[in-house]
Amino acid sequence: KIQIPEGRVSKGVVRLLVQDRDSPFTSAWRANFNILHGNEEGHFDILTDPETNEGILNVIKPLDYETCPARSLVIAVENEERLFYCERGKLQPPRKAAASATVSVQVTDANDPPTFHPQSFIVSKKEGTGPGTLLGTFNATDPDSQIRYKRVHDPANWVSVDENSGVVTTVEPVDRESPHVNDSFYIIIVHAVDDGFPPQTATGTLMLFLSDINDNAPTLRPHSRYMEVCESAVHQPLHIEAEDPDLEPFSDPFTFELDNTLRNAEDTWKLGKNWGQSVELLTLRSLPRGNYLVPLFIGDKQGLSQKQTVHVRICPCASGFTCVEHADAGVGLLVGALSPVCAAFVALAVALLFLLRRYFVLEPKRHGCSISNDEGHQTLVMYNEESKATSAQTWSDVEGHRPALLVCIAAAGPKQGAKDLKEVPPSAASRAAQARSALGSWGYGELFESRGVENMYSTPAYPDATVHRQLLALVEGRMAETLNQKLRVA
Repeated sequence: KIQIPEGRVSKGVVRLLVQDRDSPFTSAWRANFNILHGNEEGHFDILTDPETNEGILNVIKPLDYETCPARSLVIAVENEERLFYCERGKLQPPRKAAASATVSVQVTDANDPPTFHPQSFIVSKKEGTGPGTLLGTFNATDPDSQIRYKRVHDPANWVSVDENSGVVTTVEPVDRESPHVNDSFYIIIVHAVDDGFPPQTATGTLMLFLSDINDNAPTLRPHSRYMEVCESAVHQPLHIEAEDPDLEPFSDPFTFELDNTLRNAEDTWKLGKNWGQSVELLTLRSLPRGNYLVPLFIGDKQGLSQKQTVHVRICPCASGFTCVEHADAGVGLLVGALSPVCAAFVALAVALLFLLRRYFVLEPKRHGCSISNDEGHQTLVMYNEESKATSAQTWSDVEGHRPALLVCIAAAGPKQGAKDLKEVPPSAASRAAQARSALGSWGYGELFESRGVENMYSTPAYPDATVHRQLLALVEGRMAETLNQKLRVA
C-alpha cells in the first residue's frame, strides 16, 4: 500500500522484489513485469532493474484526488524464457510461469490550480469601439478553492477585468493602428488565482481582432517631406511617396493635387505621373537657391484626404549630386540663435562693471572727509599779541557725536602753547558754549581749513582731510563774524 500526492509525476514510487532460483543474469532468471488491472488511464508504468531484477513502479501521468482518490493495481511477473518442467518423469511442453501481486494506491489531496474553459478565445470588434463595450468573459474553475481574476497583460490599458466574474470591458477606444496591435490582433492575458496555500494560478488569453475602418488619411513618407535638389538638376522630376496605415479598401491608390490657394504654386510646380503610392513633382521654371514649400492634397481610395507640405531646398552641388551648404547653413543657424544670448551676457557684464566703478570711485568721495569719534580732541589755536588772545578748539560733542567749535577768550599775555589750552577756565568754557551755540553745528565729518593761522610749531592746525573751498569760505566768514561779536561784547 502506497500514498502518492496528486498533480505530479514520480519515479520509483515502489519497488517489487521477486525471487528466482535459476542462474542469475540469464533469460531464465530475468523477470518481466506487467500491470494487468487498474491502469486503464495510463497513469503508471513498471520497469525491471537489470541489476536486482526488481520491478520499479513509476507515475507517468499526474493523478487527481477529486477524480479517483484510491485505486488497486494488479501486477504480474514472468521470466523471459518459458518454463520447462517434468511430470511423472516426462518432459512437459514449455509454458509461461507467472506470479502476481496487488498494489493499493492512495492519492493524497493537494491544492489544484484553476482551469480555464476555454484557455483562449477570439473576439472580433471594429476599431474605434468606445468605452463600456463588453468583449467577453473568462471562465475558470477550481474544485477545491475560490478563484479571482487578475489582468496581467494589457499594454495599451484598453480594458478592465472584473475580479470575481471575469467579464472583460473596454475603458478606452481601441485603435487598429496602435503599435501594440500585431496583424490586427490585440492580446489580453488574464490569470485566475485561487485562495489555497500556496496559491495556484492558471492563464487565460483573449485575442481581440480589430477590423479596419477608414480613420486615417494618407501622409507623406518621412524621406519625401524634406528634399534637396542640385541647381544643375532642378528640371529633373522629384519622386514623392505617400503612405496610409489603413488596409484595403481604405488605402491606395492615392490621388495627388497641388494646393491652388498658394500664390504662384501652379506657375512654379507641376505634378507628373501617378504610380498609385507616389507621384512626380516637376518645376516649370528655373528657381534660385533657397527653400520652397509645395503644398499637396493627398487622398485615399475612398476620398479621405488631408494637406501635406513638401519642403524643397535648391542648393549648389560640388559633385553634382549632393548639396554642400547644408552643414554651413546649420552652423549659421546655430550662430544666429546664440547671438541674442551672447549680447545679453555682454550687456550684463557692462552693467556690472559700471556699478562697480560707481561704488569704488564715488563712495570714497562721499565718505573721505569723515572723522571717527575715537580720534580725540582736535585743537585749533589762534594768536593775537596786540590785544586779548583768542583761542579756538574743536571738541567732540559727546551728546550729538558731532565736532563743535569752542572759542576761548584769554587775557593778553605771552603766547600759549598747545598744552596750555588743555586747561580752560570755567568762564572761558561758558563763553565757548555760547560761541558753539552761535556758530551752530555743521554736522559730523564736515571740516574747515584754517588760513593764515599757525600754531606754535608753525604748522597749520587742521585734520588730514579738507572740505571744498565754498564750504571753507562759509565757515571762515561765520567764524570771523562770531569772533568780532564776542570781542565787542567783551
